[in-house]
Amino acid sequence: MFAIRSLETGISLSPFRKTSKRLEDQNWFLKEIVANDELKARDMHAKDLPFGYVQFISPRGDDICLAVLSEKSFGTKSCKQDLQDGTMQTIFSIIPMTNGSIQIRSLTNGGNQCMSTFPDSSIAIENRFGLENTFWIVLS
Repeated sequence: MFAIRSLETGISLSPFRKTSKRLEDQNWFLKEIVANDELKARDMHAKDLPFGYVQFISPRGDDICLAVLSEKSFGTKSCKQDLQDGTMQTIFSIIPMTNGSIQIRSLTNGGNQCMSTFPDSSIAIENRFGLENTFWIVLS
């Protein structure tokens, strides 16, 4: 069990912050997704970033996954349903960085965006998690 935290703020990403008093509900389990040809075909960076795929599973149940709801919000969705309907809202790839940190790339929209925080004073700081074009690929 682990928390997904912003390197910038230290705040954890949790859709259950307001609905649960249990601290473990702000954490996740990691589930590896076997990369089949169909999944790789939907990932525009599958060849350049061959790090595999995962889902973040809630301690509340093994079919509750962290999901991208929009470019500026996360929530939850059935892990199985997402794999069946092919929207890729719950599929992520973990990219190791040279400084010991990681970037978490979402496969929504072809896999071109990573989790990030964003400045917006109209949104509570603990909800300022979204997606952004935050990684660069150098091809030689």
